[in-house]
Amino acid sequence: MAGRLSGKRVIVTDPTEYNGADIVALFREDGAEVFAESWDMTKPEMADEIVREVGHVDILIANLAYRTATRWPTRRLTRISNMPCRGSCIRCIG
Repeated sequence: MAGRLSGKRVIVTDPTEYNGADIVALFREDGAEVFAESWDMTKPEMADEIVREVGHVDILIANLAYRTATRWPTRRLTRISNMPCRGSCIRCIG
């Protein structure tokens, strides 16, 4: 059975930081084609370059995981299973 995101193309920035790996896994589990790289998103022209590189994009997850003086909270992602939704519904839980 195809996932509900079958045929959708997704970009996830900083896939190895913060919740990136979980986000990539959830979208792939639902059948999306995921492009996940550690692009330098501090350059203003980078978004245009990424879209030119991968082609058509349906969903962009800007997982901008740039560290600050404080430490990121550790959280995992889970699907909201009791809500009707048009796409992949996820939320952070502690």
